[in-house]
Amino acid sequence: MLALDLNVGVPRPFTSSGVPSGPDGVLTTEAGDLLQSEAGQYLGFERGGGGGGSTYSVEFNGTDQYAKVGSVDTWNMLSMWVNLGTGTYRRFIGCGSGISNRLLFFYYSGAIYAGNGTWSYTLNNGQWYHLALAVNLASGKAELYVNGVSQSQTGSTIGIISARNQNFDIAVHDTPYVTSQTATYPGKIDEIALWDTQLSAADVTSIYNSGVPNNLQSASSYDTDRTSNLLHWWRMGDGTEAASGSTVYDEQGTADATLYNSPTFSTDVPT
Repeated sequence: MLALDLNVGVPRPFTSSGVPSGPDGVLTTEAGDLLQSEAGQYLGFERGGGGGGSTYSVEFNGTDQYAKVGSVDTWNMLSMWVNLGTGTYRRFIGCGSGISNRLLFFYYSGAIYAGNGTWSYTLNNGQWYHLALAVNLASGKAELYVNGVSQSQTGSTIGIISARNQNFDIAVHDTPYVTSQTATYPGKIDEIALWDTQLSAADVTSIYNSGVPNNLQSASSYDTDRTSNLLHWWRMGDGTEAASGSTVYDEQGTADATLYNSPTFSTDVPT
């Protein structure tokens, strides 16, 4: 278990009694897991959370490695960081209940797709990008931001939106709609989050944070405090999993992700 050292700005271990070792300044209780400064400043929860920045991402080989979450809360906003490797269909996220009720979020041949929405945008291999996808229930369309900038959609409506809470998969193609898993995302993924409301353009700009992931459980990471709308947050190595094992823990909810066929934790992260 780690606490944030207010003096030097780096994590430091707790003692067995639940009180942080080293200089004074951070308090916690083993039962409540709430970390706060002596002045009462909220810092996060023991399970994951943490400050801004990222130390690890998850790298997938584009052949047989992927992650499955299962059921999630119905979301209207998705945020994630991607760093693509060489491939054709680079699929970030898939969810839904079948061929006729699904949402696929992927990159192919100079364009980003979500449902029936299409955005012409070239993602270069080996470079980090922040993607934010909003489901606008009023218009029936998806809205996409790349690195904090809204993109013009060239497709039609988002298409399927009713089953976003089912079979949430990462770096995998069309599961569970085909008989075999087809993992077609070569590259790294970091800091995936879902909210139950559509964030504003100013919120997205704040989350992008000039290319450095920030603490999504902190009100200061948004233009308007959206912490109460945050449903799920998979830190992809920086959470409770501590860059080890086959589970990426949901630091906001309880929908943990299982890693299949040993994707690796990478220290290549957005900076």
